[in-house]
Amino acid sequence: MPLAAALAELGDAQRRALLERVHPLYTAFTHAWRILFDALEGTGGFLSGEYLWKYPREEDKDFIARQEQARYHNYAKTLVNIYVRYAFHGGVTRTTADRDLDVWWNDVDGAGTKINDFMKRVTRIALAISHAGILIDKEAGAPTGPTRAEDTARVLALVQTPLSILDWRTARNGMTLTYAKFREAVAADPVGPSDLEAEDDEAFSYLLWDDTEWARYDALGTEVDRDTHDLGRVPLVMLRPEPSSQYPFLGQPLFGNANVLRAIYNRCSEEDEVLRNSSFSMLGVSVSDTAGPEGVARAKTDLGQDIGTTRAIVVQGAIDYKTPDQTVPGAIRDNIAFLIQEVYRMAHVFYQRDTRDTETAEAIKLKHNELQEMLLGVVEENERAEREMAYLFFLWREPNDAAAKTRFEAAQVQVQYPREFFVSDMAADLDKWAKGIALDLGKTMTTVLKKQAARSLAPALDAATRKTIDSEIDAQPAQQDVVPYPVGAGAGDRGGPGRRAIAAP
Repeated sequence: MPLAAALAELGDAQRRALLERVHPLYTAFTHAWRILFDALEGTGGFLSGEYLWKYPREEDKDFIARQEQARYHNYAKTLVNIYVRYAFHGGVTRTTADRDLDVWWNDVDGAGTKINDFMKRVTRIALAISHAGILIDKEAGAPTGPTRAEDTARVLALVQTPLSILDWRTARNGMTLTYAKFREAVAADPVGPSDLEAEDDEAFSYLLWDDTEWARYDALGTEVDRDTHDLGRVPLVMLRPEPSSQYPFLGQPLFGNANVLRAIYNRCSEEDEVLRNSSFSMLGVSVSDTAGPEGVARAKTDLGQDIGTTRAIVVQGAIDYKTPDQTVPGAIRDNIAFLIQEVYRMAHVFYQRDTRDTETAEAIKLKHNELQEMLLGVVEENERAEREMAYLFFLWREPNDAAAKTRFEAAQVQVQYPREFFVSDMAADLDKWAKGIALDLGKTMTTVLKKQAARSLAPALDAATRKTIDSEIDAQPAQQDVVPYPVGAGAGDRGGPGRRAIAAP
């Protein structure tokens, strides 16, 4: 029985319960996906303070004050943008013999978005959260022709985040979709993104697809619209830069466990709290045991409520300033630096090079090759997704699947992303500097080589940051004082060179 017809036979309560049902994997991963989405955007719990962990025995008013003062440093956005910048840096070559497809590439969502900009947005979401969907649909409205081939309504590409794909069913191969349910934001712009922020009953709707029919329901379960289609499939393209080995329909996020990003946010709040409470000395007055309660009260009266450095205070007993222990802020700061470094390591981009992994050519080349391999996986997945989008475009335009395949082949669709992500000169220089460092030419020459490498890798740094980097390089120990970095080390917990960690979203 067709999907909408089956739902129509249910009572209101049963239909609403069925619409509210989500896939078990959505239940398992949605909390992590939400944190990762908010981390990328700097919104949600990172903006409201909801992602702070309350201290044991912390008073509610103190916790609320910390939430209001919490600061968020968006390392997720920085790292994702590095990947996107390199994946698109040389320009994407798209060619086709089909004029209609070429025109569509200049406005894929009905809002004037070119496919290059559209794919950048989808890639950011997929890298940060784990995957993203691209629903290839047609604009709303009555068909302009009696058959699909004569219907000239615009084909639209719509972004579906992991949070908006509520439920799905696949064929036995685990990849071919036979059913999908989406949560859509109800907005004035019908082709806008479904970025699921609103929670009230009138702010979203459900969109259901199977291989023969689609239907839309409001949040209360009332049917809004439905129609049949003859695509023979759910027109959803999944973009998974790193497919999950356990759940083929899903992907893996760039950052592994979402709580690592949340931990950095919490450590920063803790650092601020400790600094506020320990950076200022406290005035202490020693009152003799024989003075009794009256002596303590008299000392308080003598001190008054306004204590400043320009006042002379005369009280009974010894008086001095007690300076708090300053080791705790330092320990928290070290932990923050460690967590940031781990986030960069998970993304295969090295935030700071620790002593051992800076000194050998093998280590530098390993990092370079590892990032190259990661980026290669991203662009190959993007090319596959774009070819599938093009095929679905023709599937909407042609009367049947056979005609769509014929037109797709005739269109000679070519999508080519960059394959060399680091310019050859830079790669050669990195190799040259790495070999020079490994030769142990003395501290002076090694320091010069490192500074040259730093300037080439980050030419846009401001003078203050460059000076700091130079100082850090100057402070590094001589080559002979460093334990050699073993070949292939540094990636053991990520499966070795050219492989990524397999971690749940």
